[in-house]
Amino acid sequence: MYRRPNASTPARLLGGAAIVILVVLAFGAYQFLQSSTQEVEVYVTATPLPLTQAPSAVASQPTAQSAQLRIVSPKASLSTTITELYISPAGENWDLTYLENFAGHLEGTPQLGKGGNYVLAGHVELKDGIPGPFVNLNKLTPGDDIMIYSEAASQPYVVRYKVTEVKNVEPDDLSVIRNRGYEELTLITCADWDQKSEQYLTRVIVHAKPY
Repeated sequence: MYRRPNASTPARLLGGAAIVILVVLAFGAYQFLQSSTQEVEVYVTATPLPLTQAPSAVASQPTAQSAQLRIVSPKASLSTTITELYISPAGENWDLTYLENFAGHLEGTPQLGKGGNYVLAGHVELKDGIPGPFVNLNKLTPGDDIMIYSEAASQPYVVRYKVTEVKNVEPDDLSVIRNRGYEELTLITCADWDQKSEQYLTRVIVHAKPY
């Protein structure tokens, strides 16, 4: 419990206030010296950094990063930048609003090289009817090459994968993005457009392993 000071002792109050002011000034000076002498370390990472804030329309929009990744597949005529694809604010699915011509890493799946299933989704067709970056995924077959490399000149590297499986699944089949106990790349896009329902009836799934 705090005790209220005696109003008949103004000298004691003034002395206490002076001590508090001196302590505050001393602490401020210490903080200033610490910040002015501390060296700032900059770390370059080869994987996109996820945002720490809650997903939103602004947070979901792809932005250029200092060590952005690109996925390339000669067989599928694929070469596009990888961005983060965040879960929608409603929490029902991933927000595709800003995916456009990017390949989107699904939030909630491991980052590249962190073990497990690194999952990327991409459009088969864009809103204006132009083919999307994943339009030719169905042309891939086991043994085909897929590469992911850093676009940062300061830290170039390449991760090479061999396709192990290509298949079509139902739109709500989430088993394809689960970890299967080893390092893996999974690509997902839409397939089998139905004019009547105006929906894609299946998803093309490509699994690949690093080598």
